[in-house]
Amino acid sequence: PNHPDIAWTYNNIGANYDGYSDPTKAVEYFDKALEIELSSLPSNHPNIAATYSNMASLLHENGNFEEALMLYEKALEIWLIALSPDHPQVAVC
Repeated sequence: PNHPDIAWTYNNIGANYDGYSDPTKAVEYFDKALEIELSSLPSNHPNIAATYSNMASLLHENGNFEEALMLYEKALEIWLIALSPDHPQVAVC
């Protein structure tokens, strides 16, 4: 079960729990996604950045601004390496 596709699914489940205002469950699934991604993907893979960004968004929504900023910066750093600086995903971050 340490396949990147499983991680992507966990990330999506986390995003859904975030949408349903269940931050505890969202964090649980984002953590599962990140654990798999960090062990199965290159460190600069865009999926890792997406998970960091989703986690940051959740933290931001719940008032944890400093932690959110740290994760947004990690996501941006990865996207700048993995994608071009003018890529739309970089602009959104």
